[in-house]
Amino acid sequence: MLINIIKGFFVGVALIVPGLSGSIFAIILGLYEKGLYAVANFTKAPVVHSKFLLPIAIGGGIGVLAGARLVLSLTSLFPAFTYLFFCGLVIGSAPLILRKTQQLPFKPAYLLCSAAAFFVMLVILNANIEGTHTTIYRIGSFFDFFNLALAGLIAVPLMVVPGISSSIVIIVLGHFDTIYNALGETVTMLQHIITAQWELAGQSFATVLVLVPFVVGAIIGTVTVAKITTYLLARYEVIIYYFVAGALLGSIGILIDMGVVGNIPHSFGDIAIFAIIGLLCVGAGVFCTILLGYKDGLDRN
Repeated sequence: MLINIIKGFFVGVALIVPGLSGSIFAIILGLYEKGLYAVANFTKAPVVHSKFLLPIAIGGGIGVLAGARLVLSLTSLFPAFTYLFFCGLVIGSAPLILRKTQQLPFKPAYLLCSAAAFFVMLVILNANIEGTHTTIYRIGSFFDFFNLALAGLIAVPLMVVPGISSSIVIIVLGHFDTIYNALGETVTMLQHIITAQWELAGQSFATVLVLVPFVVGAIIGTVTVAKITTYLLARYEVIIYYFVAGALLGSIGILIDMGVVGNIPHSFGDIAIFAIIGLLCVGAGVFCTILLGYKDGLDRN
């Protein structure tokens, strides 16, 4: 149980990092296929599936709440090195993907799936994510409720698709500030509750309620997409993982574009130091992937 809580924590952190895919981390950690099956067939054996999903959900929730501020701080203070570390985490999944794609003889047509996934990631990268959007601090109308529910219905289920970053989709939909502000207020509310500051906790709770329609939409959409993805994995697993390979390459491109390109120093000496530290960050990311145990994923057929 503790192991799955820890694994869930890292999946939760991945969910909130723009450019990272929670599903890729679930694959790396050996949680993906079993988790999909548990979600898609939950009503058939709720007790059994709850024993598997609950620790992951607990760890994921902690990862999202704890990581929201930490990750945003790191990407703000050390953007290039933080995103290079994330690149290392993604690169570390390469052995798993290669193992999966080698289960059947290679066909050139499979590369079309990789190319399609890479193209999708390029579209996401070039989407207009810098538009002006209004942060919702309180649900003031049915439109707010519907808008947030629709965002949850679209963004979170896409995390089930390997390689797609739900955070990027939330940015594209214009609710990044709203959701992350509410997540931050959740931590603040818990702090107020612990210190018995009930009035301040109530004020924070009003903001946290913004997450309710988002979560409702997310649950409905995730169950639906999980059923579809489970069906596809049962019949086209190798093709799905060729899609994942293309999405991985696209994810690395997004991470580099978002956090590295604009932060490369100009002088030769600074570039040399930057390159050394950057390579160490990538290596640390790869090592963490290995340490977290993608062996579970590799051993599953």
